[in-house]
Amino acid sequence: MKGLSLAKKAIKLCMGINIVYLVAEAIIGMRCGSLSLVADAGYNLGDVLVLALAFYSLKLKTTPSYQYDAGVYKKYSALSLIVNTVLLLVASGAIAFLAWGRTNDDWANNLSGLTIAITAGVGIIVNGLTTLLLRKNQSRTAGVKNAFVNMAADTFISIVVLVAGVVLILNPSYGKADAIAALIAALVTILFTTRLVYGYVKKGFHMVPDGLEVEPLISTIKLNENVKNYKHVNIWRNNADEVELSAHLSLLDMGKMDEVKRQLKHELRKQGVDIVTLSFKQHKEQAER
Repeated sequence: MKGLSLAKKAIKLCMGINIVYLVAEAIIGMRCGSLSLVADAGYNLGDVLVLALAFYSLKLKTTPSYQYDAGVYKKYSALSLIVNTVLLLVASGAIAFLAWGRTNDDWANNLSGLTIAITAGVGIIVNGLTTLLLRKNQSRTAGVKNAFVNMAADTFISIVVLVAGVVLILNPSYGKADAIAALIAALVTILFTTRLVYGYVKKGFHMVPDGLEVEPLISTIKLNENVKNYKHVNIWRNNADEVELSAHLSLLDMGKMDEVKRQLKHELRKQGVDIVTLSFKQHKEQAER
Protein backbone atom coordinates (compact mmCIF):
# COMPACT_ATOMS: atom_id res chain seq x y z
CA MET A 1 0.00 0.00 0.00
CA LYS A 2 2.91 2.35 0.76
CA GLY A 3 4.32 1.69 -2.70
CA LEU A 4 1.01 2.64 -4.29
CA SER A 5 0.92 5.85 -2.27
CA LEU A 6 4.36 6.82 -3.53
CA ALA A 7 3.30 5.96 -7.07
CA LYS A 8 0.29 8.28 -6.76
CA LYS A 9 2.52 11.13 -5.58
CA ALA A 10 4.91 10.54 -8.48
CA ILE A 11 2.08 10.63 -11.01
CA LYS A 12 0.62 13.82 -9.47
CA LEU A 13 4.04 15.46 -9.79
CA CYS A 14 4.30 14.29 -13.42
CA MET A 15 0.86 15.69 -14.18
CA GLY A 16 1.68 19.09 -12.65
CA ILE A 17 4.96 19.43 -14.54
CA ASN A 18 3.40 18.41 -17.85
CA ILE A 19 0.36 20.68 -17.50
CA VAL A 20 2.57 23.72 -16.93
CA TYR A 21 4.83 22.79 -19.83
CA LEU A 22 2.10 21.98 -22.37
CA VAL A 23 0.29 25.29 -21.70
CA ALA A 24 3.54 27.22 -22.13
CA GLU A 25 4.50 25.25 -25.23
CA ALA A 26 1.10 25.72 -26.87
CA ILE A 27 1.16 29.49 -26.25
CA ILE A 28 4.72 29.84 -27.53
CA GLY A 29 3.96 27.65 -30.55
CA MET A 30 0.88 29.67 -31.55
CA ARG A 31 2.58 33.04 -30.99
CA CYS A 32 5.62 32.19 -33.09
CA GLY A 33 3.68 30.15 -35.66
CA SER A 34 5.48 26.85 -35.00
CA LEU A 35 3.38 23.85 -36.00
CA SER A 36 5.92 21.44 -34.50
CA LEU A 37 5.57 23.02 -31.03
CA VAL A 38 1.79 22.96 -31.27
CA ALA A 39 1.96 19.31 -32.38
CA ASP A 40 4.16 18.42 -29.43
CA ALA A 41 1.82 20.31 -27.06
CA GLY A 42 -1.12 18.31 -28.42
CA TYR A 43 0.76 15.09 -27.78
CA ASN A 44 1.50 16.34 -24.26
CA LEU A 45 -2.21 16.91 -23.67
CA GLY A 46 -2.75 13.23 -24.38
CA ASP A 47 0.04 12.46 -21.90
CA VAL A 48 -1.68 14.46 -19.15
CA LEU A 49 -5.05 12.79 -19.70
CA VAL A 50 -3.48 9.33 -19.63
CA LEU A 51 -1.59 10.25 -16.44
CA ALA A 52 -4.87 11.40 -14.90
CA LEU A 53 -6.54 8.07 -15.69
CA ALA A 54 -3.53 6.15 -14.39
CA PHE A 55 -3.71 8.19 -11.17
CA TYR A 56 -7.42 7.43 -10.80
CA SER A 57 -6.83 3.71 -11.27
CA LEU A 58 -4.18 3.78 -8.54
CA LYS A 59 -6.47 5.79 -6.29
CA LEU A 60 -9.22 3.21 -6.78
CA LYS A 61 -6.79 0.43 -5.93
CA THR A 62 -5.95 2.04 -2.57
CA THR A 63 -9.58 2.35 -1.48
CA PRO A 64 -10.78 -0.13 1.19
CA SER A 65 -13.33 -1.62 -1.21
CA TYR A 66 -10.74 -2.44 -3.90
CA GLN A 67 -10.57 -6.12 -2.97
CA TYR A 68 -14.27 -6.32 -3.82
CA ASP A 69 -14.06 -4.03 -6.87
CA ALA A 70 -11.00 -5.41 -8.65
CA GLY A 71 -13.01 -5.73 -11.86
CA VAL A 72 -13.86 -2.03 -11.78
CA TYR A 73 -10.21 -1.17 -11.27
CA LYS A 74 -9.21 -3.23 -14.30
CA LYS A 75 -11.82 -1.44 -16.41
CA TYR A 76 -10.33 1.93 -15.51
CA SER A 77 -6.85 0.68 -16.37
CA ALA A 78 -8.14 -0.44 -19.75
CA LEU A 79 -9.97 2.86 -20.20
CA SER A 80 -6.68 4.76 -19.97
CA LEU A 81 -5.39 2.74 -22.92
CA ILE A 82 -8.52 3.32 -25.01
CA VAL A 83 -8.60 7.08 -24.37
CA ASN A 84 -4.92 7.34 -25.23
CA THR A 85 -5.44 5.57 -28.54
CA VAL A 86 -8.35 7.79 -29.61
CA LEU A 87 -6.51 11.00 -28.65
CA LEU A 88 -3.36 10.03 -30.50
CA LEU A 89 -5.23 9.04 -33.66
CA VAL A 90 -7.25 12.25 -33.85
CA ALA A 91 -4.34 14.55 -33.00
CA SER A 92 -1.80 12.84 -35.24
CA GLY A 93 -4.20 12.76 -38.20
CA ALA A 94 -4.92 16.49 -38.00
CA ILE A 95 -1.27 17.42 -37.51
CA ALA A 96 -0.09 15.19 -40.35
CA PHE A 97 -2.63 16.82 -42.69
CA LEU A 98 -1.48 20.36 -41.82
CA ALA A 99 2.20 19.48 -41.82
CA TRP A 100 2.05 17.81 -45.22
CA GLY A 101 0.52 20.92 -46.75
CA ARG A 102 3.18 23.16 -45.24
CA THR A 103 6.15 21.10 -46.40
CA ASN A 104 5.46 22.53 -49.88
CA ASP A 105 5.07 26.11 -48.68
CA ASP A 106 7.63 28.73 -47.64
CA TRP A 107 5.17 30.55 -45.38
CA ALA A 108 7.30 30.01 -42.27
CA ASN A 109 10.51 31.81 -43.20
CA ASN A 110 10.24 34.13 -40.17
CA LEU A 111 10.17 31.37 -37.54
CA SER A 112 12.49 31.80 -34.56
CA GLY A 113 14.72 28.74 -34.50
CA LEU A 114 16.13 29.78 -31.12
CA THR A 115 12.65 29.92 -29.55
CA ILE A 116 11.75 26.50 -30.97
CA ALA A 117 15.05 24.96 -29.87
CA ILE A 118 14.87 26.31 -26.30
CA THR A 119 11.22 25.26 -25.88
CA ALA A 120 11.92 21.77 -27.23
CA GLY A 121 15.01 21.52 -25.00
CA VAL A 122 12.89 22.24 -21.94
CA GLY A 123 10.44 19.61 -23.23
CA ILE A 124 13.21 17.01 -23.35
CA ILE A 125 14.04 17.72 -19.71
CA VAL A 126 10.36 17.56 -18.69
CA ASN A 127 9.69 14.35 -20.62
CA GLY A 128 12.90 12.76 -19.42
CA LEU A 129 12.12 13.56 -15.79
CA THR A 130 8.57 12.23 -16.17
CA THR A 131 9.83 9.05 -17.83
CA LEU A 132 12.27 8.40 -14.98
CA LEU A 133 9.55 8.92 -12.36
CA LEU A 134 7.16 6.58 -14.18
CA ARG A 135 9.80 3.94 -14.82
CA LYS A 136 9.89 3.04 -11.13
CA ASN A 137 6.11 2.58 -11.03
CA GLN A 138 5.23 1.18 -14.47
CA SER A 139 4.49 -2.27 -13.04
CA ARG A 140 1.66 -0.88 -10.88
CA THR A 141 -1.04 -0.85 -13.57
CA ALA A 142 -1.42 -1.09 -17.33
CA GLY A 143 -2.30 2.62 -17.30
CA VAL A 144 0.98 3.61 -15.63
CA LYS A 145 2.97 1.39 -17.96
CA ASN A 146 1.22 2.93 -20.96
CA ALA A 147 1.95 6.45 -19.68
CA PHE A 148 5.63 5.50 -19.30
CA VAL A 149 5.88 4.30 -22.90
CA ASN A 150 3.95 7.33 -24.10
CA MET A 151 6.32 9.75 -22.35
CA ALA A 152 9.33 7.96 -23.78
CA ALA A 153 7.89 8.47 -27.27
CA ASP A 154 7.20 12.12 -26.47
CA THR A 155 10.86 12.58 -25.52
CA PHE A 156 11.82 11.43 -29.01
CA ILE A 157 9.36 13.91 -30.56
CA SER A 158 10.86 16.75 -28.51
CA ILE A 159 14.31 15.80 -29.82
CA VAL A 160 12.99 16.01 -33.40
CA VAL A 161 11.55 19.48 -32.72
CA LEU A 162 14.86 20.55 -31.16
CA VAL A 163 16.70 19.48 -34.30
CA ALA A 164 14.26 21.53 -36.40
CA GLY A 165 14.97 24.56 -34.21
CA VAL A 166 18.74 24.12 -34.65
CA VAL A 167 18.27 23.85 -38.44
CA LEU A 168 16.33 27.14 -38.42
CA ILE A 169 19.06 28.79 -36.37
CA LEU A 170 21.67 27.73 -38.91
CA ASN A 171 19.44 28.44 -41.93
CA PRO A 172 16.60 30.86 -41.03
CA SER A 173 15.23 30.76 -44.57
CA TYR A 174 14.46 27.02 -44.40
CA GLY A 175 11.03 27.32 -42.78
CA LYS A 176 10.06 23.85 -43.96
CA ALA A 177 12.11 22.35 -41.13
CA ASP A 178 9.31 23.12 -38.68
CA ALA A 179 6.66 21.45 -40.85
CA ILE A 180 8.89 18.44 -41.45
CA ALA A 181 9.42 18.05 -37.69
CA ALA A 182 5.65 18.24 -37.14
CA LEU A 183 5.10 15.61 -39.84
CA ILE A 184 7.70 13.30 -38.28
CA ALA A 185 6.06 13.76 -34.88
CA ALA A 186 2.68 12.84 -36.35
CA LEU A 187 4.06 9.74 -38.10
CA VAL A 188 5.78 8.55 -34.92
CA THR A 189 2.50 9.03 -33.07
CA ILE A 190 0.61 7.02 -35.69
CA LEU A 191 3.15 4.18 -35.51
CA PHE A 192 2.99 4.20 -31.71
CA THR A 193 -0.81 4.10 -31.81
CA THR A 194 -0.78 1.24 -34.31
CA ARG A 195 1.33 -0.78 -31.88
CA LEU A 196 -1.18 -0.08 -29.12
CA VAL A 197 -4.11 -1.12 -31.32
CA TYR A 198 -2.30 -4.36 -32.17
CA GLY A 199 -1.94 -5.00 -28.45
CA TYR A 200 -5.69 -4.43 -27.93
CA VAL A 201 -6.49 -6.90 -30.71
CA LYS A 202 -4.26 -9.55 -29.13
CA LYS A 203 -6.00 -9.02 -25.80
CA GLY A 204 -9.46 -9.03 -27.34
CA PHE A 205 -8.88 -12.33 -29.14
CA HIS A 206 -7.00 -13.85 -26.16
CA MET A 207 -3.86 -14.38 -28.23
CA VAL A 208 -0.63 -15.59 -26.62
CA PRO A 209 1.39 -12.55 -25.39
CA ASP A 210 4.59 -11.64 -27.25
CA GLY A 211 7.77 -12.94 -25.64
CA LEU A 212 6.04 -15.70 -23.66
CA GLU A 213 7.23 -19.25 -24.38
CA VAL A 214 4.26 -21.63 -24.47
CA GLU A 215 6.06 -24.98 -24.55
CA PRO A 216 7.69 -24.64 -21.09
CA LEU A 217 4.27 -23.83 -19.63
CA ILE A 218 2.69 -26.88 -21.24
CA SER A 219 5.62 -29.03 -20.09
CA THR A 220 5.11 -27.85 -16.52
CA ILE A 221 1.53 -29.11 -16.67
CA LYS A 222 2.37 -32.38 -18.44
CA LEU A 223 5.24 -33.30 -16.13
CA ASN A 224 3.15 -33.14 -12.96
CA GLU A 225 2.94 -36.76 -11.82
CA ASN A 226 -0.75 -36.59 -10.97
CA VAL A 227 -1.88 -35.02 -14.27
CA LYS A 228 -3.00 -37.68 -16.74
CA ASN A 229 -4.41 -35.42 -19.43
CA TYR A 230 -5.03 -31.74 -20.19
CA LYS A 231 -7.11 -29.73 -22.65
CA HIS A 232 -8.55 -26.26 -23.29
CA VAL A 233 -5.30 -24.50 -22.41
CA ASN A 234 -5.70 -20.76 -23.03
CA ILE A 235 -3.01 -18.12 -22.48
CA TRP A 236 -3.61 -14.39 -22.97
CA ARG A 237 -2.89 -10.91 -21.61
CA ASN A 238 -5.89 -9.23 -20.02
CA ASN A 239 -6.81 -5.53 -19.96
CA ALA A 240 -4.91 -5.02 -16.71
CA ASP A 241 -1.75 -6.18 -18.54
CA GLU A 242 -1.63 -9.45 -16.58
CA VAL A 243 -0.85 -12.81 -18.21
CA GLU A 244 -3.63 -15.32 -17.58
CA LEU A 245 -3.67 -19.09 -18.12
CA SER A 246 -6.64 -21.40 -17.86
CA ALA A 247 -6.72 -25.16 -18.38
CA HIS A 248 -8.85 -28.23 -17.74
CA LEU A 249 -6.94 -31.14 -16.20
CA SER A 250 -7.71 -34.83 -15.68
CA LEU A 251 -6.18 -36.15 -12.47
CA LEU A 252 -5.24 -39.67 -11.43
CA ASP A 253 -6.21 -38.90 -7.85
CA MET A 254 -8.75 -36.16 -7.11
CA GLY A 255 -7.73 -36.33 -3.47
CA LYS A 256 -4.53 -34.54 -4.47
CA MET A 257 -6.33 -31.75 -6.32
CA ASP A 258 -5.35 -28.99 -3.88
CA GLU A 259 -1.73 -30.11 -3.90
CA VAL A 260 -1.61 -30.16 -7.71
CA LYS A 261 -3.25 -26.74 -7.91
CA ARG A 262 -0.74 -25.27 -5.47
CA GLN A 263 2.24 -26.83 -7.27
CA LEU A 264 1.18 -25.74 -10.74
CA LYS A 265 0.27 -22.19 -9.73
CA HIS A 266 3.65 -21.79 -8.05
CA GLU A 267 5.60 -23.12 -11.05
CA LEU A 268 3.56 -21.23 -13.68
CA ARG A 269 3.85 -17.93 -11.85
CA LYS A 270 7.63 -18.32 -11.78
CA GLN A 271 7.45 -18.53 -15.59
CA GLY A 272 5.58 -15.25 -15.99
CA VAL A 273 1.91 -16.20 -15.58
CA ASP A 274 0.11 -13.82 -13.21
CA ILE A 275 -3.31 -15.48 -12.95
CA VAL A 276 -3.80 -19.27 -13.11
CA THR A 277 -7.29 -20.76 -13.37
CA LEU A 278 -7.48 -24.56 -13.28
CA SER A 279 -10.46 -26.90 -13.36
CA PHE A 280 -10.21 -30.60 -12.55
CA LYS A 281 -11.95 -33.90 -13.09
CA GLN A 282 -11.16 -37.50 -12.28
CA HIS A 283 -9.43 -39.32 -15.12
CA LYS A 284 -11.99 -41.63 -16.74
CA GLU A 285 -10.01 -44.87 -16.39
CA GLN A 286 -9.33 -44.22 -12.72
CA ALA A 287 -12.96 -43.30 -12.10
CA GLU A 288 -14.18 -46.61 -13.58
CA ARG A 289 -12.08 -48.71 -11.20
